[in-house]
Amino acid sequence: QHSPSQATLSSLFVLLLMPLSFEDLTLEFESVGCEKGSDMECAPGAQIENNERRVSSVVLVLASPVFAAMLRSGMQEVQKKHVKIASEIGTARQFDDFYKFLLPIVGRGLSVTEDNVDGVLAFSDYYQVGKLKDECVQVLLTLPASVDRLLQARRYGLQLQYQRCVADLAVDRSEPDLKRLAEFHPDIMADIVRIMQHNSSKFDQIRQMKPTLEQVAALAYTSIDSTTKKDGRRVDEWVREDLR
Repeated sequence: QHSPSQATLSSLFVLLLMPLSFEDLTLEFESVGCEKGSDMECAPGAQIENNERRVSSVVLVLASPVFAAMLRSGMQEVQKKHVKIASEIGTARQFDDFYKFLLPIVGRGLSVTEDNVDGVLAFSDYYQVGKLKDECVQVLLTLPASVDRLLQARRYGLQLQYQRCVADLAVDRSEPDLKRLAEFHPDIMADIVRIMQHNSSKFDQIRQMKPTLEQVAALAYTSIDSTTKKDGRRVDEWVREDLR
């Protein structure tokens, strides 16, 4: 068994000095769109989303080295039990999906899915919850490649997912967002172009091999006994048609 790290022990020591309260911390999420407290006008009848969440600092400290470091540093926001989360990190609803995985008992029965992977990835990356981020990667690798998935992989440093998306988009040249990619992310587009060039070179090599392959096939056909039949057909004719 591994001994607790010094950072973990320090965090636990700080926690022991804190008042015992489960949901002792408020997270305030920067408003995006039609949310409670947003300056944007909401359509009549639209549901207004609460952009504050009450959470347990103990749960966050035990799961996240980032939050543990914030606690040890004596950060004013943490001391006041009110932390603001920028919209670039994620929304309150996405945090809900992430936080459920951290809770004892409840989190044990959850799985990362296509529906929640974006939010869980965003916050597991921000709070450096490595195991949960790895689960997100495994789900993303099963989903269709797209420019959005490619940009997501680039943002969160998902190298395997990035390479997969580049390879798939290099083949699927009908992807409409490639034009947008070329305009706003020329370095990423350059990676796709390199794979395209590599694929084109491989196709040229195959085309150059065609005469040799045809000669080998002809020799194979002539070596088959034309009098032998299978299911009422000559075997040499059956092989020639099947391999065509």
